[in-house]
Amino acid sequence: MATFETGGEQPDVAARVATWVGEAVSLIRSRTVDPAAFVARVLVYGLLAAAVGVVVLILSIDAVVKLLDAYAFGNRVWITEFVVAALSLAGSAVAWRRMGRARRRLGA
Repeated sequence: MATFETGGEQPDVAARVATWVGEAVSLIRSRTVDPAAFVARVLVYGLLAAAVGVVVLILSIDAVVKLLDAYAFGNRVWITEFVVAALSLAGSAVAWRRMGRARRRLGA
């Protein structure tokens, strides 16, 4: 039967095993849990920002329509709707044109 001395020269086996297990758990966590937590955080904050952006966009369009209708065109809703539609069409045309340029640059 082998006996171990508790002298200062020979390291404690239990402490070495505990240190090794702690390092292994830390390595596994840094390679699995940390990246997953980062991706989850990016997804949650991205979806939150997108939702807030959509709400702000809708409220802005509503405010512009109400201001144009009440102050610019004297409660003539059809003119307000025409102006908003023309602005939307112009914005869409600009976006469509930029998309075409980007697709040509990419060779698609």
